Amino acid sequence: MCHSSYCITFILNLLTQEPDNKLSPELLYTGLFVLLIFIAGALVIFSSAYIKKNNTKLFLDLWRLYGIEVFIVAAVLIPAYFSGPVFLAVLLLFNFRAHVEIACLHGYPHRIFIITAGILLSSILVISGIYAVPDDMTFEFIAFSSVLTGALISLYLVSTRNQRYMPALLSIIIIIVSINCLLHIRDMHKGFLLIIFLYLVTETNDSFALVFGKLFGKRKLCPEISPDKTWEGMINGALIAFLAGLAYGYYILHLNILFSGMITAMIIVSAIFGDLLTSLYKRTYKCKDFKTLIEGHGGIMDIYDSLLISAITFYILIRLAGLS
Repeated sequence: MCHSSYCITFILNLLTQEPDNKLSPELLYTGLFVLLIFIAGALVIFSSAYIKKNNTKLFLDLWRLYGIEVFIVAAVLIPAYFSGPVFLAVLLLFNFRAHVEIACLHGYPHRIFIITAGILLSSILVISGIYAVPDDMTFEFIAFSSVLTGALISLYLVSTRNQRYMPALLSIIIIIVSINCLLHIRDMHKGFLLIIFLYLVTETNDSFALVFGKLFGKRKLCPEISPDKTWEGMINGALIAFLAGLAYGYYILHLNILFSGMITAMIIVSAIFGDLLTSLYKRTYKCKDFKTLIEGHGGIMDIYDSLLISAITFYILIRLAGLS
């Protein structure tokens, strides 16, 4: 009994270790909001049994993807809730996995020295950006370190005639900048709610675009870059994500309705751009997906491709608007 009481007390203390993590009304409303989004997704999938009659495979496939979506959302939001070293450690694991996937895409997974050096360099830049740089110099540090790293590695690649790895360099820089932006967003006032806002819009757009594309998709969006994406999926996904982001920004974050709509729209556009940019990167090397991490979703770069660009966009908008 004593051990049980100790465990319960420890867990409660852990859950409330951050001042803005306490069960405030905003956090409770956020939980309800996220739950409603998942219920809406479940209802759409249920309706697929009537929309696509006698297509049991599609129905089961959508439910499988829906179940995985819960894990994908939890993998970012739970560490973000605890903030600090927990969120940093998870993002560094993402960084590690992304380097491995990029190495496999370019056909050099056996070059352990190159992969290790890239992981160490990027991890140092991420940790330095969050712990060793004043908040008011964060943006400048991210920009300067990215340009300097890119210039030095580009010089090496050109001198050794390995220019074919230039796209990999660009991808790694984007990953470093994106992770830094996520960490600094989380450290802002009400940072966890801002992370939820960003992820809510990005993932709602991705998920509903996938579901509506499978149910109603006829006209291809960019067949040469991403054959599975359709106009029907993109428009419906963007519309639902816009409404969700508009409501969350206005009612939970208490943003001006026009600013909430503008920032939501910018996140959606950047998320779609990030998705297409990653698809173009893969198609350039005649690859459908990165090294598979989750069946049906590909690798970590496939799962969080939209977030890479939307996180950077969101961070810049917050800094420009003075919300940090």
